Formats: sequence, structure tokens, C-alpha cells
Amino acid sequence: MGGWAVAQSPILKTTITKARLKRKGYKPLVDYINNKQITIW
Repeated sequence: MGGWAVAQSPILKTTITKARLKRKGYKPLVDYINNKQITIW
């Protein structure tokens, strides 16, 4: 299976959730960007 097919898998959407990732210590990209206040010119 290609990467796109794996990413769109219904099983993947139920097994890897945002809550589980947060419990493991991963931060959402949005939180990282908001904390760093990156400016792109």
C-alpha cells in the first residue's frame, strides 16, 4: 500500500487519535507554531 492509502485507512483513524498522541508526549503542530510565534516574511 502506498502512503496515501495508509493515511486514508479507516483503521488508522481509529487507532491513532489526537488524545493518544498527546498522552505519549506528542504536541499538535498548531500548538508548536502558536508557542514559537514564527513569522514568515
